[in-house]
Amino acid sequence: MNVSHAAGRQGLLRPGGTIVEATSGNTGMGLAMVAAVRGYQCIFVMPDKMSQEKIASLRAFGARVVTCPTAVEPDDPRSYYSVSRRIVAETPDAFYANQYHNPDTNPDDHSV
Repeated sequence: MNVSHAAGRQGLLRPGGTIVEATSGNTGMGLAMVAAVRGYQCIFVMPDKMSQEKIASLRAFGARVVTCPTAVEPDDPRSYYSVSRRIVAETPDAFYANQYHNPDTNPDDHSV
């Protein structure tokens, strides 16, 4: 995934580091695969409405999954956005992929 390559080139994601992301599943799945292959840890924060199958798939790649209430505002400290940012602040060598606001993510990742 482009975001992990860009983060590595920029020195934001180091060998053995941790990828943290707020995700509803698809970007998280791609990042989980990259993390498994490249030796990163990963923590994904998801709304509690996500299917158990998605959560199990992420965990199968070694991810830690944290669920948060869906019915809260994005700036609420319990939202999956806020919890992701808090985990990054509390985790040494963590990189926040931030797919919703990172120019190195999805547009390039989905091009052919």
